[in-house]
Amino acid sequence: MKNELSIDAKIKWPNDIYVDYDKIAGILIENTLRGQNLGFSVIGIGLNINQDLFDEELRNATSVKLITGKKNAIEPLLESFLDYLEAEYLLLKALRFTDLYDRYIENLLFYNQERVYGAYGDAFTGSIKAVSAEGKLIMETSTGQRAFGFKEVEFMV
Repeated sequence: MKNELSIDAKIKWPNDIYVDYDKIAGILIENTLRGQNLGFSVIGIGLNINQDLFDEELRNATSVKLITGKKNAIEPLLESFLDYLEAEYLLLKALRFTDLYDRYIENLLFYNQERVYGAYGDAFTGSIKAVSAEGKLIMETSTGQRAFGFKEVEFMV
């Protein structure tokens, strides 16, 4: 789908999709545990396709239409997206976790780029180096390597 639209989208850790500095999509995942095991997951994906007006509160929102300059037919995009999702699912089903991780890192916004972030009320300069098996963002900072959980670090985008 990315190649079809000629849009260079990146993953803003942990689950937003950005084009340049604007959010084009988001992914919500809810997991249910059964004891120590994962019972099931519900995944919701929202993609802004033809929207051209956004609430003023959403200063950095964009859509496929705003990027490409044209209205898009939903069905072909959905079909392409589902084909892509199935290919990723087949990697998961085949237990190719390293391939999936490598693809995630390869498409991670600001990976290996020194940038300003915020954490616990303070700004700092850091570079994203990895994502841990637990999903924490691993960053190299002037004080050494730090791991951040969801909502513990702010991207100063």
